[in-house]
Amino acid sequence: MPLKSEKQSLFVCFLIVLAAYWPVTSFQFAIKNDFFRSYFPLKQFMGTALKNGIFPLWNPYLNYGFPIFGDMSLAWWNPGTWLVAFFPGYTVWTFTLEQIIYLMLATMGMHKLAGRWTGDMHIRSMAAVAYACCGYFTGQLQHFNWIAAAGTMPLVLLFLLRLMEEGGLRNLAATAFSATWFVTIAHPGLIIGLALFLIFTLASTHTPPERKWSRALSALLLTVLCCGGMMYGYAEVLPYTNRSSNVSASILREGSTTLPSWFSFAMPLSVMKGGWHLNDISLRNCYIGILPLLAVFSAFRRGMPKQARYWAIVGLLFLIISSDLFLPAFRILPPFHYIRLSGELRIFALLAFIIVFSIVMDAFWKHSPERLVSPLKLFRICMILISLAAFFLLPGIPEASWPMPGRVGIRETLSRLDPWFLILTGTVIQLIFSTALINAIRKKSPAFIKGIVFAEFILATSMT
Repeated sequence: MPLKSEKQSLFVCFLIVLAAYWPVTSFQFAIKNDFFRSYFPLKQFMGTALKNGIFPLWNPYLNYGFPIFGDMSLAWWNPGTWLVAFFPGYTVWTFTLEQIIYLMLATMGMHKLAGRWTGDMHIRSMAAVAYACCGYFTGQLQHFNWIAAAGTMPLVLLFLLRLMEEGGLRNLAATAFSATWFVTIAHPGLIIGLALFLIFTLASTHTPPERKWSRALSALLLTVLCCGGMMYGYAEVLPYTNRSSNVSASILREGSTTLPSWFSFAMPLSVMKGGWHLNDISLRNCYIGILPLLAVFSAFRRGMPKQARYWAIVGLLFLIISSDLFLPAFRILPPFHYIRLSGELRIFALLAFIIVFSIVMDAFWKHSPERLVSPLKLFRICMILISLAAFFLLPGIPEASWPMPGRVGIRETLSRLDPWFLILTGTVIQLIFSTALINAIRKKSPAFIKGIVFAEFILATSMT
């Protein structure tokens, strides 16, 4: 496929993601909660200190003063933090723009990573948008270091796979640089999760073992060397914080991806309201789209590539690890008992599932695209049954629950509605999209399928 075609595909993906996050990308909406309340003050202090000729090692204004070079949320050791702090400085505009850049990086990284399994630009673009607009990003948008880490992750995998297959100093440097960038900006739990995920990535390659592990060890040693300053900073500060001890059982429960949250794989609106999830609302959304979800189930069908089944199993394993099913092990297994929010590891499950989507869609489209119709019909039947159940369980919408016209947006309107009404609305939306996908597949039009998937994610992201 010509490079020009790849650039055009990426450009379209960027536009779709910008449209999906339009309230943020248009700078009309300030990202709520932790984004400006927790992350921004530290970054703004760092930028202000540099502007005044002060090297920022100590912040005297928070917590009676503390060494910011050992803070796990500031990303003090990340080169990107210094670039923004030193040149434009941190303002509400530049910090929001930095978040948008990581959304674009997630799009580009997944587009290129999907190219390891498919050369079809339609499939690669759908995978890229599915990743950047999945439930992890929409749910965690307020947590900058989670989004930045998730945005960097596909590139880490891409360069590692290239290093395993090709070797070379260039690939070694790219792997170490991307891994260092990830480690210096990620939430600590994601670092532990990525280490485990990369083991599965290495196991998926066909490089001879002696060459594989020597290249992996070289990349690891170079990354550790580059992260030496960060490790020193953490070692200085950790003994004086509660991060150095096991996480309490109550926090673990609140921070997992509970089983009811798995329902959000089918529709994102089910996570908007209600206490039956028993966890924080930012940890509930697992949405990856209709086709990626069905691809995971199709990976176990006869005739599918072994790589699809492998990554589907890896994804299911990480989904279990991030859920409350694995909580007893979190209390006893090192290093899991240092992870405060096990639900953050869900990103590795979603990433694996989107890899599965790339492999399965490529196999389907090359040989028998009509085989996608049967799972879509089954999905549509499930949506009909759920919508009927939601309709009969709906207690009715009180007049007071509807906001006044023109006062609030879509999300605020949805947050005031009964959970069963949200599920009913979600199933109707999914019925429309699944029917449209069936028609597009029967017409054997990949461009039509891609357009439907793009519309699906724009709507899902804007509503959640």
